[in-house]
Amino acid sequence: MIPITDPPLLVKKYAFKFRALFSKPQYAHFLKYLTGLIVSTNKTVQGINNNFIERKDQSNLNLFINESDWDEQALDNRRIEFIKDNNAKDSFLLIDDTISHKTGKKIEQVELIFDHSIHKSVLGHQLVTSLLVSKDKHFPIGFRLYKKQKENDCTFKSKIQLAQELIKNAYARGVNFSCVIFDAWYLSSDVVKCIKELKKYWICPLKSNRIVIKQQKRIPLKEYLSTISKSSFKTKKIKGTCYYYYA
Repeated sequence: MIPITDPPLLVKKYAFKFRALFSKPQYAHFLKYLTGLIVSTNKTVQGINNNFIERKDQSNLNLFINESDWDEQALDNRRIEFIKDNNAKDSFLLIDDTISHKTGKKIEQVELIFDHSIHKSVLGHQLVTSLLVSKDKHFPIGFRLYKKQKENDCTFKSKIQLAQELIKNAYARGVNFSCVIFDAWYLSSDVVKCIKELKKYWICPLKSNRIVIKQQKRIPLKEYLSTISKSSFKTKKIKGTCYYYYA
């Protein structure tokens, strides 16, 4: 890629909101690191450092990230405040999980994980994430590292438990969302109860064999759907496509 002479104006514009949290040298590293995360193909400290024409040894950036005295919690609090100032009222909180692939076996907390998208096990970190979607804006809110359960591990938390933590954390920090959206894997009574206690709505896909209760009777969802007349569905056009829905 073309060598970087200076952080882009867009990075400077938004990074300035965090200026008070850093000393002058720290702020220079902050700008460099943000720029590298956006434009660098190699997002390691060495890779980011190598992309700049004017650069010191990579250890300087490494020390800024790992050993400098800037307040990580203060930075994250300011980030959340920035998000709250810029998201719309009608926003959604998305819960999902992802795998961050790694190559080094000695990387902290790394483990073998089965990646369903490529149907094989890979080395990496598995993260449960929360993302705020606000019209045309997407804001990452939080994440939790998921680790496979080991024998006699009393600290183990399932993905369901981590999802609840993320939902409660977003709410406690004042993030404005009206609805939580997640895929069918996260549908459980615990997650639904957590959301209902916060007086929020939730949306997720359902398999047709899931059981629902209608008039105190337990029936498969597919059977329940057959009781709904076509005239009961309403339509909604989104970006030129017409969708049918029933609530």
